[in-house]
Amino acid sequence: MEESQAQTPIVVKEETTAQTWMQWFGTDEAINWVYLIFGFFVIVLLMTILQFSTQAICCGDWDGYYHIKWSSLLWENLKQGKWLPEFVWLPLTVLNAQDYADHHFLFHLLQIPFLWFFEPVMAAKIAAVFYGSVAIFSVYWLMFRYQVDYLLLWLAALLTCASSFLFRINMAKAPPLTIIYTIIGIYLLFERRYVWLLPLMFAFVWTYSLFPLLLFAAFFWTLIIAWNERRFEWRPLAYTVGGMLLGNTINPYFPQNLYLFWEHFITKVKVGSDFAVSVGGEWYPYSGQELLMNFPIALGAMLIGYILFAPKNGKLPEKSTFFLMFVTVLLVAQFRSKRFAEYFPPFAILFAAFSWKEFFAPVFSPLREDFRGDAEPFYDAGKINAKWDVYDLSKQISLWFLGLVLVLWLVYNLRGIEFAGFKETGLIATLQGNETNDKYKRATDWAKEHIPEGERIFNCNWDDF
Repeated sequence: MEESQAQTPIVVKEETTAQTWMQWFGTDEAINWVYLIFGFFVIVLLMTILQFSTQAICCGDWDGYYHIKWSSLLWENLKQGKWLPEFVWLPLTVLNAQDYADHHFLFHLLQIPFLWFFEPVMAAKIAAVFYGSVAIFSVYWLMFRYQVDYLLLWLAALLTCASSFLFRINMAKAPPLTIIYTIIGIYLLFERRYVWLLPLMFAFVWTYSLFPLLLFAAFFWTLIIAWNERRFEWRPLAYTVGGMLLGNTINPYFPQNLYLFWEHFITKVKVGSDFAVSVGGEWYPYSGQELLMNFPIALGAMLIGYILFAPKNGKLPEKSTFFLMFVTVLLVAQFRSKRFAEYFPPFAILFAAFSWKEFFAPVFSPLREDFRGDAEPFYDAGKINAKWDVYDLSKQISLWFLGLVLVLWLVYNLRGIEFAGFKETGLIATLQGNETNDKYKRATDWAKEHIPEGERIFNCNWDDF
């Protein structure tokens, strides 16, 4: 008898647990988790396909070779207990050995683990897939975290936001980490965990010189809190500025890193004027036609965000207001320079998604189940159900149609099109046409044979260094 009584609670508990799990798998939360995992694999697959469409380091840009080479030199020195390697290759430039500062220092360290398992070119390619995938997934995760509806639709929008975005995010460079840091910073602002902005900004400064993005984010958030709560919230700005100061002063390249940042700033940040000397092509703007052809989804997302943005009862919707300010700055920067193609498009999708969510948020809480049951006899149930059936059907058809359009647009971006005299080369074909790894082999072989060691070589195109 005692044995039977002792076993009874265990059986009941097991049945209850099993029933709870079964119930959870039918909830919206479980479905969104499935969407999140599905999105992760789709993102990784897409990044892998694009990166390995060429044997070279993607994507027609030679910076990736510099970055992985410098990572390998760092690793060689570190494992031998030596300090930072000397940069001796550009002695007559601002990057001479005395003034050189590695403003990608942490990025170069983060590439080193891939060199433990692969030769340099493959290490750079796999690192690019890894960090690029994490960057895109972090944007998708933010929508999941704040329960934006229609996750798969927003995933499709994210993957089609701009062909230039997919192109540039695949380069073996630091911008994917910029997106990751920015998304983490936005999450910390939304959750009001401001103290963590300090170490995040410190890491950002060590990784890439676009760290002021996080300072802009903190400034915009401070303005929103000031409007809604009628108080000055000093902590976001204090912690980001603190992290920025510490990251720049507690730095292996201090004070040269400050000189290099200033040199970049006065050379590259131009409003309404051209550069004094030629710079990389990515610093020049797109033409109007190129913007419309490359960014239709991102520009459409901005339009949706602006239309749906609506303050309520004198209060600003915090998240959509933040993205309105933040992404508008990125849009203006995109008009000025091609290199913002990896930043503006994904954040434009976030602006549209959060504006959509906050615009359609219910004004009143739904009735409790027990009260709804008591009130049901007073409803004209037949008419209401018929209207909602038509509405739901129309909504589902619209969502499926929009999803189909986005999927077809992704295929168009990847494969291109040639029809009735119209030809647009797809991303995959473009990447397949990248120049091979041995582009400079003949020149360097000749140089080794005919030029004495230590001689200075002048080339006529700085982009070929």
